[in-house]
Amino acid sequence: MTNNLDCNDSNASVWQVSRFYRDADGDGYGAPNNWIDSCGRPAGYVTNATDCNDSNAAVKPGAIKQCGVGACAASVQACVNGVERTCTPGTPSPEVCDREDNDCNGKVDDVPPITCGQGVCMRSAPACGELCETVEGQDGKPPKVVCEWGNYGRCTPGTPSKELCANGLDDDCNGSADDASDEADWITFYPDRDHDGVGASWGAELACRQPPNTSRVSGDCDDTRSDMKPGAAELCDGIDNNCSGDVDESSVCEQSVCQ
Repeated sequence: MTNNLDCNDSNASVWQVSRFYRDADGDGYGAPNNWIDSCGRPAGYVTNATDCNDSNAAVKPGAIKQCGVGACAASVQACVNGVERTCTPGTPSPEVCDREDNDCNGKVDDVPPITCGQGVCMRSAPACGELCETVEGQDGKPPKVVCEWGNYGRCTPGTPSKELCANGLDDDCNGSADDASDEADWITFYPDRDHDGVGASWGAELACRQPPNTSRVSGDCDDTRSDMKPGAAELCDGIDNNCSGDVDESSVCEQSVCQ
C-alpha cells in the first residue's frame, strides 16, 4: 500500500503511476487490500483486485467449490463480489434402492440386506433388485419385458433337515434348537458336577437338549474331584486318579521313591 516510484523524471512523458495488487498465490487475481502504486508492474502483482482468498490459488473469481458426495453433492461460485463463499453439502436421507447415494456415505444402494428363514435355514440377500414383468403389446405388437429397480430383493430360506440332538442348532428350522420329539433320537447325559468333562455312571438322563452340568461321556469314579477321571495321570497319593479300579498301580510309588 505504498507509492513505489516517483515518475517525475526525464521519462515522465512515458511513465505514469498505476496501482497494482499483490497476487501471492499466483492465480492471476490480486488481493484488494494489498496494493502498491508503481510506474511499472512489479513481480508478484497484477492489475485487478478481485481475489477473495489470495492464499489459495483454487479460490478465485470464476472458480467453483464442490463439496459432499452422492445426493448431498453441492457446488458454489468460489468468489462472489470479492467475498469467498462456503460450500455446504446437502442433508442426507435414508438409503433407498434407487441407484443413488441417498445417505451420502459414498456408497450407492447400500441398504441393509433382507433376511428370511430361521435356524440353519436363515439366509440373507441384497435388498435392492429388479422386478420384471411381461407387458402385453398394443396394436398387434409382441409383449415386452419391463424391469424396474427398487426394493425388490428376494430371499429364499434354506431347506430344513432332521433335528439332531445336543448340537445347539435348529436343524428343522422351527425356531427352536435341540427339540426332537422322537425319543429314539435322544441322547444319554451323565451328571458332571466337578466339570471335568466326564460324568458319573449313575443318575443318567435321556434328553435332546443337554441339561446343565452333564456330560455325554461316563466313567467318572468320583464326581466331586476334577483330578479323578479316566485318562488322568496316576499319582502316588493313595487315590485312584485314573478311575481304573486300582490305587497307585504301575509302581508309581516306587518310581516316586526312586526320583
